[in-house]
Amino acid sequence: MHYDGFRFGTLEENGKIKQYSKELLVCGYRVGKISMKEQRVTFHKDEATPMPKSKRLKTKGRKSKMNRISIIALGVRDMARSVKFYRDLGFQSDETADCPQVIFFNATGTKFELYPIQGLAEDINAENPPKIAEGFAGITLAYNVKSEQEVRDTVELARSAGAVIAKEPQSVFWGGYHAYFSDPDGYYWEVAYGAAWKFDEQDMLVL
Repeated sequence: MHYDGFRFGTLEENGKIKQYSKELLVCGYRVGKISMKEQRVTFHKDEATPMPKSKRLKTKGRKSKMNRISIIALGVRDMARSVKFYRDLGFQSDETADCPQVIFFNATGTKFELYPIQGLAEDINAENPPKIAEGFAGITLAYNVKSEQEVRDTVELARSAGAVIAKEPQSVFWGGYHAYFSDPDGYYWEVAYGAAWKFDEQDMLVL
């Protein structure tokens, strides 16, 4: 389709025309004005204005990008045991059952999920689920704190909840202070402090 010599392109993945400062854009050109009040579009007949290249919408070759983690899910062998363990550490959820089918804890910046491990494997591939590994799976979780004392206090909290302390609090080669513990399913948590670290208003580490 053409209008006054300008080709209409798909500007959104859902096929809708994008509104930009109340002007209609087609292939990077201003071709009309959008009246939200009158709910109508008025087209420029002879003076389509090109947008600066830096602000033009890309109609071809657009690639999706990932830059956040919405949920961290741990597959666990005993929901009741793991739910109690993480509640004892201090994680909170709107779920009140002791042995729910799934639970989402309200962690700062993300959601922290526990789900039966066999069901999680089958969710990946019901016909050929991945093999459930034993021992270290090549991934660790981290809890960053604001003092060496907080490292020690957190480790004692984990110990009292039933964690296995894999590494007692100690100085580390990069100049910080840390420790490791594992949960009932063998997932490793690092508790760490760095003197130069800064945190934002939500206690998220700024790196």
